[in-house]
Amino acid sequence: TKLVDPPLAQIEIGFSREVPPEAEAYLARYAVAGVLAPFFEQGEISAVNAWEIAQERDIEVQHGQVRSTRGHVNLVAITVTTPTGRSHLKGTTDGMRLLEVNDFVIDLRPAGNMLLTIHKDQPGVVAHLATAFADRNINISEMHLARTDAGGTAMMLVGVDCPLEEDVLEAVS
Repeated sequence: TKLVDPPLAQIEIGFSREVPPEAEAYLARYAVAGVLAPFFEQGEISAVNAWEIAQERDIEVQHGQVRSTRGHVNLVAITVTTPTGRSHLKGTTDGMRLLEVNDFVIDLRPAGNMLLTIHKDQPGVVAHLATAFADRNINISEMHLARTDAGGTAMMLVGVDCPLEEDVLEAVS
C-alpha cells in the first residue's frame, strides 16, 4: 500500500499450491487486513472485519493460486490495484523472505526500519543516500539493490537502526 496512491480498487492474493485450499480464505483475510491496516487507526482493522471493510469501500478482493518462483515454496503474492496503477509483492513464508517488489527481483527478510526508493539507475544514488545518513549519524544495517536494466529504473531497500524522520526523507528524496 505504500507503493500506490489510494483509493484501492482491488486486492488480489495468490498462494502457491503448498498452501492447502481450505486455508486460502483464512490466510487471505489476514493479507487483506495487512493491506488495509495503514489506512486505519491501530486496532480498527483485523482479519475478522477486513473483507467487510473492503466491501464497504467497494474494494474487490480475490484469492487463488500462484506459481512458485525460483524454487521457493509457501509463496504468497499480493497485488493492489488503484485507478492510477498496480503494485505487487511476492514473498515466501518459508524463511519469511520478500522475493519481488513490482518488477524488481530481490531476496531479503524484511525487519525493523526500512526505506524503499524507486529511482533512475545512475551513479551516485547510493553515495548520496549513504552520505545523508552518515551526516545524521544513521547506521545502515543492510542494503539491497535491484534494477530493471542498466540506466533504467532501480530500487533500493535500506535497513536502518532507527526510524527515519521527515527531514531525512526529504534530504534523500
